[in-house]
Amino acid sequence: MGNVVISKDNEIEMAVYSFEGATSYNDIRVEIDKYYSGTVTKYKICDFTKSILNVSSKEVMQLGEQIRLRGTARRQGYDAIVVPNLLYYGLARMYVVYAEMTHADPDALKIMIFRSMDEAVSAMKKLANEAKSVNNKV
Repeated sequence: MGNVVISKDNEIEMAVYSFEGATSYNDIRVEIDKYYSGTVTKYKICDFTKSILNVSSKEVMQLGEQIRLRGTARRQGYDAIVVPNLLYYGLARMYVVYAEMTHADPDALKIMIFRSMDEAVSAMKKLANEAKSVNNKV
C-alpha cells in the first residue's frame, strides 16, 4: 500500500485525501470506511494523481456501491475525484455513471471527475460560494 495524506480546508468544510504510490481497491475501500466512521464534510476530494492505481472495472463498481450506501450520510454533498490520465478518467467516469444511475434522490451525494487538483479545488470553492450566496438570500 502507498500512503494517504489527509488534509482539511475548514473554510469550506472540505476534506482532501491524497493517495500516493501503489493503491489498490482495498486501500480505497478502507479509507472510505474510515472517512464515514469519522466526521464527514460537505465537500471531499480524492486525489489519485500521485498514485499507481490497481483497480479493476468490477472493483470500480463495488466502490460505487459502497459510496452509494455510505453517501446517504452526506445528502447534498460533493465528491471530486482527481485522476492522472485518460485511462483512469474512463474508469472514474464508469464509477460516476453507476453512482448516478443508483441515486434516484436529487439530494444524493454528487460526484465529479477532474484531471487536476486546481480544477477540483476551484469547482468545490465555486459550489461552496454558490451555496453561501443562496443561504444569504434566504
